[in-house]
Amino acid sequence: MTDEEGNGLEDEQSFSCWEQLLPDLLAQILARLPFEERFLSAPLVCKRWNRACKEEPHCWTSVDIEPWFLARVQQDFWWEFECDDQIKWIIHEVVDRSRGMLQDLRTMHCCDSSLEYIAHRCPKLVSLGIRNSLRVTDSSAMTLAYKCPLLASIDISDCYNISSAGLEALGRHCPRLIRLKRNMLRNSDRIERNKLLARGDDDEALVLSRSLRGIKHLEMKRGELSDEGLLHIARGCSRLEYLDVSLCAKLSAKGLDAAAGMLEKSLKIFIRPKQTLPDLLWVFFQ
Repeated sequence: MTDEEGNGLEDEQSFSCWEQLLPDLLAQILARLPFEERFLSAPLVCKRWNRACKEEPHCWTSVDIEPWFLARVQQDFWWEFECDDQIKWIIHEVVDRSRGMLQDLRTMHCCDSSLEYIAHRCPKLVSLGIRNSLRVTDSSAMTLAYKCPLLASIDISDCYNISSAGLEALGRHCPRLIRLKRNMLRNSDRIERNKLLARGDDDEALVLSRSLRGIKHLEMKRGELSDEGLLHIARGCSRLEYLDVSLCAKLSAKGLDAAAGMLEKSLKIFIRPKQTLPDLLWVFFQ
């Protein structure tokens, strides 16, 4: 047998192995592909892969759209300000393909209608990231809380139109919620002041201390949290293992030490504001 014949036989056997895979197993394999390849490229390989990508919900139990989004922004800076309709279509398409099986979703620039679409169709959702979603409000956040009680992790960083009311609903209706990212890293001066509801401040801290008492991982970078708010968190969230309040300019060393002492039994990682020149420049000039 020649080398060409041997290679041809190996290729044929390899193709035959793929053909013998059950549809749900093929879908689970394709689910390991990055979002863009799974969404755009894999369906073009052959009919079986097309069906697996579009009809098998196991292919869409976990979806991370963020890397694709950020890559697009690097290619075209202005696309971020024109992408809302495209992001909305993509989210709806992913949710439809998952057929209620979606458990982990990370995206950006979500809006109220998309978040409600997710909430009504993804009852098994466990982890959600929607940072930089300025068009998401308390209304859809409350719907999410009511419809997705299995939620254990959520990233609502730079979601300035979700207020303490939305946080309270999440805490009240999602008893498994143990991980919250509530970072305020965008320059709020570029956001319409009359629409700026959330600042990561003491009111939110008070809600967290009352409604999310079982939380273990909390990030509130660059919020307007003061010593009073931090102590509310320390008193009410006694199971905290990870706490990040970096770039919170209103916190004092005394307040930070007091909070650390109150959480001494549970807290493993405590990231404090650093009073270095680069940090101060970030806080005051961003």
